[in-house]
Amino acid sequence: MGISVCMIVRDEALWIEACLASIETLVEEIILVDTGSRDETKAIASRFKAKIFDFEWTGDFSEARNFSLKQANEDWILILDADERMAPKDLLEIQKLVQETSEVAFSLPTRNYTEMNLASGFKPNSSEYPDFEKNFPGYFESRKVRLFRNRLGVQFKGSVHELVEKSLTRRPKDLSFPIHHYGATEAEVERKKKRDFYQKQVQQKVKEQPTDWKAHFELGIECLTAGRIAEAVKALREAEKLNSQETMVLNNLGYAYMELGQHEEAERVLRASLQLDAHNHDALLNLGVNFMRQKAFSEALGLFDRLIEAHPHSFTGFRNAGNCYAQLRDLQKAANCFQHALQLFPDFHEARVDLALVCLAGGRADLAKPEIERVLREQPKNTRAQLALQELERLRECR
Repeated sequence: MGISVCMIVRDEALWIEACLASIETLVEEIILVDTGSRDETKAIASRFKAKIFDFEWTGDFSEARNFSLKQANEDWILILDADERMAPKDLLEIQKLVQETSEVAFSLPTRNYTEMNLASGFKPNSSEYPDFEKNFPGYFESRKVRLFRNRLGVQFKGSVHELVEKSLTRRPKDLSFPIHHYGATEAEVERKKKRDFYQKQVQQKVKEQPTDWKAHFELGIECLTAGRIAEAVKALREAEKLNSQETMVLNNLGYAYMELGQHEEAERVLRASLQLDAHNHDALLNLGVNFMRQKAFSEALGLFDRLIEAHPHSFTGFRNAGNCYAQLRDLQKAANCFQHALQLFPDFHEARVDLALVCLAGGRADLAKPEIERVLREQPKNTRAQLALQELERLRECR
């Protein structure tokens, strides 16, 4: 029972060597389908045992993926991208698993490393995979089927954000071995000009599948990420019409309304999400922030208390509760909340600046100083920390 790794690539010279080096000795076959590289991708791949195939790009990711599946000769297929890795210890466990399982397919979590610690679902690194966490503060996680038996008719569907789930005849089993993904960082998105490319692809998907709520949702997320909020609202409202029972849609629509200053609409949608799931993290968080933006800090604090009770590891919940207490002039409780946030996520620089500012407001410049200095050591261009340092120096001069 061997494993074929199937990949589609284009202009991945920056990533491909490290990816192939990490898996070369741990799998039986590497299928690499190139859709038009103009850099050294294929030359680098040729130094490994990858079997390289050219495929003319058609604008449809599933077509390229399915072509790669047809080239696979082993009993199992593992899907990876060039900007992804798997820890050798996890690949060895997967090798053992496929020898004895009766399952057809497995879903794996993807750790999408990012510098954006306020991204929905962000989790701080825990040093579980120090060689893979690199210098990133954390990741947000997604899950999809990546490992499945060959020759059972499993196929990708969807011209973009392609998945095999709809072609499976049996429910996949979840595995905990993560795939480490580095292509979600802002620098990499900009380098590859991914944003405009994916938005065009998703717009085409909406045209092809106008009654698919996921297509409209994906378009809404692409617009949100690009800062085109009004367009995001339009797409997410279509997704809501097609599926009003999906909290992901409601949470993102509520956030988009809030960004446009449409607070009543945001509240309506987020409360609908909480009707579906009273403990939903993002619904509680976004609704609390919606109240904060209206300066209704007591109401917001009630929501953050609910959030923290349901999700005691929510560092964003503690930080926002701290900001509410600060606005209500309860500086001690504010400081306690910021300290809780930092215990959960020590690299949460914005919460550390918040703590410093509360200390300054409480007349404890001696406690504020080390917090500000730590942030500026790690983030010299942090504007809020720079302003806090200026305030600290001004207070010294006034003495």
